[in-house]
Amino acid sequence: MSSETSGMEVLDKLTTEQLLNETESELSPLQRHWAKVAGVAADLDPQAAAYDDQVRKANPAHRNSFMLTSTKAVWLTSIRNPTKGTISGRVTQAPPWLAAQYIVAETHRPSKPEEIEAWKKEQEKRKEAATKLATERNPQPVPHIVVNLPAESVQSIRDAARQSGQKQQSETKQ
Repeated sequence: MSSETSGMEVLDKLTTEQLLNETESELSPLQRHWAKVAGVAADLDPQAAAYDDQVRKANPAHRNSFMLTSTKAVWLTSIRNPTKGTISGRVTQAPPWLAAQYIVAETHRPSKPEEIEAWKKEQEKRKEAATKLATERNPQPVPHIVVNLPAESVQSIRDAARQSGQKQQSETKQ
């Protein structure tokens, strides 16, 4: 199975490389940009790319709908790029198509495992600090009681409250 998988990966990379080489001379700069994005996205989510390729064999008009709707999480780390307003070292997640756009735009790169772990630890620390702050501000939880009443009971309570309010108003007028 691993030889099939690696063979498919090599075939996908060759196809992507051929596409990029062919497109460099035949396509406009905008088309070349999106061809690069599609190639990077295919590397980030080979399964969605394979689905799109299978459908495209049956329907040549198919436009990467599996890749565009993929929910696979891709971890990215920002790269310092003053012209685009990004600072380095920020870790985030994005779906493959969006992640590929960031990578091609050179504002992000795939995160290293240690960066992801450091980000998760930092998030855990922030969560603990927020919980601690919330308990310091309100140490005693406020009890909440939920009572489910039938509609008839609610209406009778409202009627009684109205009658009581009317009695109080008439007493204050006298």
